[in-house]
Amino acid sequence: MQQQALKILQISDPHLPADGQTLQQGLNTDQTLQWVLEQSLLNFQPDLIVVTGDISQDGFENSYLRMKRYLDKLGLAHVWLPGNHDDRSRMEKVAPAQMQRSYTVGDWLLLCIDSHVPGKVGGEIADSELEAVRRALSAARGRPVLAFTHHHPVTIGCKWLDGQQIANGAELIHLLAEYPFAKALSFGHIHQQFEAQYDTLRLLGNPSTWAQFKPGQDDFCLDDSLPGWRTFKLYPDGTMETEVCRLQNVDFTVDTESRGY
Repeated sequence: MQQQALKILQISDPHLPADGQTLQQGLNTDQTLQWVLEQSLLNFQPDLIVVTGDISQDGFENSYLRMKRYLDKLGLAHVWLPGNHDDRSRMEKVAPAQMQRSYTVGDWLLLCIDSHVPGKVGGEIADSELEAVRRALSAARGRPVLAFTHHHPVTIGCKWLDGQQIANGAELIHLLAEYPFAKALSFGHIHQQFEAQYDTLRLLGNPSTWAQFKPGQDDFCLDDSLPGWRTFKLYPDGTMETEVCRLQNVDFTVDTESRGY
């Protein structure tokens, strides 16, 4: 009989505006986020929610206050990572307990790796952050590891997005892959589903709770795919099940003619 799994819900890139009302590409991002939270929890009760960045569209404190209110209302533990649209200091002010980097949950170690570079769209992992990851992996002593970050560490086939990937993403991947018990690195930013394999490490890209970017494009292009989320079931023996789910039965129309945001 398979042992009971630890359940993780990953949501990413809500892009909440300052006022909660401004439409972006024809969508109210607070509404799409709340739809995702409601539907994701219908048949999945997570032990932890991980939010992998771009919580805010413009780094406004009100965005973080609303996000914390939405998640606190659920009564579920949650952790946050900053994305390129975020203001790390304001996130830390609103939700200091949600901004840790390492969490032991059940039999697993969860690492939240900061790829945010103030004032830049692209990502990079600071030397001090890489060293902290190395220390955490060394101290894990064989405990299975699931890692999260905001930016993508490898090219995904979207030219305009691939110029924004983690500048030293290869170094991060090589570091994680040195430890066979590091099972996956899951990230946001790309607003689309993605999966690749590096040695024993799975690389997992994820949809946004807002609008989706069309795969395989040289320039900015929105897709009409529905907002989504990713679930994980983590077992004590180090095995993992994961899937991307999307909204169903909602009135969703995105401005696919938009050429930026």
